[in-house]
Order: sequence, then structure tokens, then C-alpha cells
Amino acid sequence: GQEAHQAANCANGTVNWREKFGDDAFILREERPYVEEPEPDYDSMAEKAKAYAQAKLAADAAVNMDTIVQAAQTEFAHCIKVAPPAPAAAPVAAPPAKTTIAGWTTYYDQMGRPYYHNAASGQTLWEMPAEMRAAMAAST
Repeated sequence: GQEAHQAANCANGTVNWREKFGDDAFILREERPYVEEPEPDYDSMAEKAKAYAQAKLAADAAVNMDTIVQAAQTEFAHCIKVAPPAPAAAPVAAPPAKTTIAGWTTYYDQMGRPYYHNAASGQTLWEMPAEMRAAMAAST
């Protein structure tokens, strides 16, 4: 409270705490005698810990994940929706054989799109080069 704060800062000690709270608030409790605790039995604790660890490892080794999965599927079959197997994908047509016209070779990417490479110049293009188009037009 406000009084306690002021009393703490007052050099004269103007608050009579005994009068305010009574003698019961200032009776010191009887001191308890020190009792020395016995040393723990560390060997016994180590044996118990080792036995627990071995039992835990044995229990873990006995767990069969297939059994757990099967039990879970049985238990939760009502809420698990299994998707029907996906239909077989249509066979992908092989890209046309690569052709080389006027020094340009046609290749195909993973999506089947053609691109053109000139080994002599090291140039690669997505659009058919003019020289290749002209050579194709001349041959038809």
C-alpha cells in the first residue's frame, strides 16, 4: 500500500507496524533443526534405470508397423477416403526424328516443343531459323 511505500523511504520510521498488524505478525517461527538426508543409493538407481531401458527397447522392438497401420486403417476406415487408382496415362508419342537442314538440327524438349541448334555457330533458337525455312521452301 501507499503507507508501506512511504515508510520504506522515511528515516524516522513513523508507521507503528506492531500496532497496525498486531504482535502475531511479528512472531518468529521456531527454527527447525537441520536433518542430514541419507545419501541416495546410486547403484540401485542405475540398476532400475538399466532395467527400464531394456524393457523399453524390448517393447519397441516388438512393435510391428504393419500391424499398427492395419489396425489404424480398420479403426478409421469410416473416415478415410481412398482415391480410386489413376487411369493409365496415354502413351506419349515419340518426338519426330531429328532433322538437319542448312546446318540447323531440330531437337525436341521434354514437352515435345521443337528447338533448333546450329553446331557450327553454337547458336540455339526456339523459332525456326530463316535459313532452315528457306531451304525447306526450296525443297518443296
